[in-house]
Amino acid sequence: MTAERFDCTDELLDDGVRVFHLRGRLHNTSACFEFQERACLAIKDSAGGVVVDLSGLTHLDSCGIGILAALVASSRKAGHPVVLAAAQPPVERLLDAIWFLKIVDHAPTVEDGAARVRAR
Repeated sequence: MTAERFDCTDELLDDGVRVFHLRGRLHNTSACFEFQERACLAIKDSAGGVVVDLSGLTHLDSCGIGILAALVASSRKAGHPVVLAAAQPPVERLLDAIWFLKIVDHAPTVEDGAARVRAR
């Protein structure tokens, strides 16, 4: 059995909001840390804000939670919004169980997440 790989693509919406689409397992791999670096740079440089699309994320461990926490810290330091969006039930339950969703803005869909970013 092979482990599901992590993949990340991103797109820049017309209004300057950047959306990162995550797929697979967010855990302790170089591809996940490359996503963290790219996203933190985008947060720092993008006054339009960032949405992290979790709809394709199938697994999240403590390292993945740390990566998401780093994005939140970058967002707060830069003063640019970041919103987590479209988490599937297993990922959402985990983030809710550790109270992560109490301190991080999140939305049920990517479109709702982009609207929240625009409203800030």
